[in-house]
Amino acid sequence: MRKDSSLWLTLGAVAALSAVSEARRRSARGSAGEGSEDGSTPMARSNLLAARESAEIALEQVGRGAEVPAWAADRISRADQHLDDVAGYLRGRARFGSGARKGSSAFEAYHQTERETADKIMRQGFRLAPSRAASLDDEMPIGIFLKPDEDWIMIASDPAQILVQVNARRFARFRDRREFQTYMKSDPIYKNMKIEMERIEKDQEEKSKKIIDDIEKIQKKINEHRDELENWQIFSLSVQIQRKAEELNRMHSAFIDKMKEKIFEIRKEITRFIEAEGYEGVVVYTDHGSHGRVVTTTVVFDPSKVIPKRIE
Repeated sequence: MRKDSSLWLTLGAVAALSAVSEARRRSARGSAGEGSEDGSTPMARSNLLAARESAEIALEQVGRGAEVPAWAADRISRADQHLDDVAGYLRGRARFGSGARKGSSAFEAYHQTERETADKIMRQGFRLAPSRAASLDDEMPIGIFLKPDEDWIMIASDPAQILVQVNARRFARFRDRREFQTYMKSDPIYKNMKIEMERIEKDQEEKSKKIIDDIEKIQKKINEHRDELENWQIFSLSVQIQRKAEELNRMHSAFIDKMKEKIFEIRKEITRFIEAEGYEGVVVYTDHGSHGRVVTTTVVFDPSKVIPKRIE
């Protein structure tokens, strides 16, 4: 009897989601127990194998021309995203080994930066420069940013990798930034600072829109009445547009400077809050950054605990 292709697609999506759920439970237990073994590992492996088999069947059906209904495509998309997150999380933990764990000994990691900066770090050691690393990232603390391996990430025009030794022991660990943000929402100071920043952004958006609307109205007047206007009138209106544009640029520059200050204050509060909990840094196992990169990010608060060994 011929099996309906939609059914096979559904089975593939459900099996994949089942595997994701089990892997997530496994990851959660591992995060709490730091790698303790229990019966969930064989089950997770079995579910992953079933998901792979079902995905191969579904892929074969699609290759034969089967139409994929919208609901099935949505399930497949969600399964792919979840599996990608879980794989990145487990991969990041595996690469760090016993490092970045509570009570662990020193471990090695990598810091990527500009080659010129790398040479300076090798001579002087690490120093905090919050205005440079993640200066517009209001979701991460202040510290030395590290990754577990030599895989290149999309930062620096002339990049270099520094192998470092990390002498920190206690890390607050999060599956991804969403989990990190949920954790930070327990800090009322952080919450109020984020609300204030959102207010500033909204105010900037409204002011910018008003100026842009004014420019468009003036330009529209020129376009619609060009044949009726004298040259001096067109020139006068053009000057108005230029002045409005200059006003918009000045306002935008002031806004960026203000946002940098606010973000720096937020990052200081994130650092203060986590340090007050007794941690020396943060690990985000599945950190989705710019340019589509996914990396396990470790941030060490005290630069003296990150020892540069050599440039790779």
